[in-house]
Formats: sequence, C-alpha cells, structure tokens
Amino acid sequence: MKVRMQRNTLFRMKVATWNVNGVRPRIPNLCRWLTDHRPSVLCLQELRCPTDKFPQPELQTLGYESFVFGQSRVNGVAILSTEPVQSYNSVPLNSENEKEARLQWIHLKSGIKLVNVYVPSGKEVGSEYYMFKVQFLQKLRKWLDETFDKQEDVILCGDFNVSPTDSDASSEEGKEVI
Repeated sequence: MKVRMQRNTLFRMKVATWNVNGVRPRIPNLCRWLTDHRPSVLCLQELRCPTDKFPQPELQTLGYESFVFGQSRVNGVAILSTEPVQSYNSVPLNSENEKEARLQWIHLKSGIKLVNVYVPSGKEVGSEYYMFKVQFLQKLRKWLDETFDKQEDVILCGDFNVSPTDSDASSEEGKEVI
C-alpha cells in the first residue's frame, strides 16, 4: 500500500486485518503468518483474551509491538506494528452498560492514523442484534467525525461483519447458507 503523506512524500507499508477468533490457540499460525508475510501493521479482532493474557512476548520476538484492548468473551482487538508508534488509544464506544473491547487506534510517527474496529454481528435484519449493530455504526461514524479531521491520513480497517452475498456466510455446520 502506498500512502501519500501530507508533506507530498510517499510512505510504503503493508497493512492487514484478521478476525483471529481466539488469539491464544492460534498463536503458532499467527506467528507463522507474520513471518511469511511481514506486514508493517496487523489489526486483529475477536481476541477472546483479556489484555493481561495476550501473547505479547511471542510477537515481540518477531519485531512487533502489541497494542491490546482485550476482553475475555468474544470481543477484543489488537494492533501489531513494526512501525514506530507515537500514541495509542482504546475507545469503549458501546453503551454505558456494556463496555465491549471493539475499537482502538494508533498514531504512527509517520503521521498516519490507523483505526481497528470489530463491528458487532447484526444477525437477522430487524432483530435486536441488528439494531445494536446499526447504533454501533452510527456511534462509530460520529466518533470518526469528531476525532479526525477530513484532511488527515487515516486508515480504517477491521472486521465489519458484512456478508454481501450468500457465499460470505454459512451455518456452523457449514451445510447451509444463513
């Protein structure tokens, strides 16, 4: 990915995103993938791991600094970076009653700001889960508008839980499209 910086210079970096669906059992696969592909930044979603249990030492040996907003249930996000980071922020964007670990961002020393988001699944259109997803996306849009200037270099990535075609979703048994 080539990113044009505000000072008319080009900065080359590789950014990837992965819903890891539980980071601790997948650490061997994650380390192998990082070694093979060497992204500058990797955004992870659905860690299913509290921040203090995140496998930072294994990733650090590969040259990645980890920025983790963990949660032991199905949520949690992390940004792994080989690029120098100026600042890190986690954002509890949900309702006051439920602080789900779904949103974080870093400001790279190069000037780029990178946002990692794990959007809730909406399940069926019209369901309470769907309404929760719609509200989350509205809050995300408002937060983006309030946090970043339209002229800033911002990369937004993550798992948006969008299935535009039937082939993008299947049942747990893998036998029927849902």
